[in-house]
Amino acid sequence: MGHTENNLKAILALLLGFIFSFIGVQSSGHTDVNPVSTVAKVSQLIFGGIAKASGLAEGPARTPT
Repeated sequence: MGHTENNLKAILALLLGFIFSFIGVQSSGHTDVNPVSTVAKVSQLIFGGIAKASGLAEGPARTPT
C-alpha cells in the first residue's frame, strides 16, 4: 500500500507542477509578476492536507522542560 500511495503522490506532484507552471506563465504574461510565493503556498496546503488525511502529519512541537 505504501508504494502505491507514494506513486500517486508523485503523479499528483507532476500534475500540479504542470498546472502551477501554466498559471505562473499566464500570470507573468499578463502582469509581469510571477506568483511564486502564492503557488508555493497552495502546493504546501494541498500536500499538507494529504499528509494529514493519511495520518502522516506530526503533532505540535514540544518545548524542552
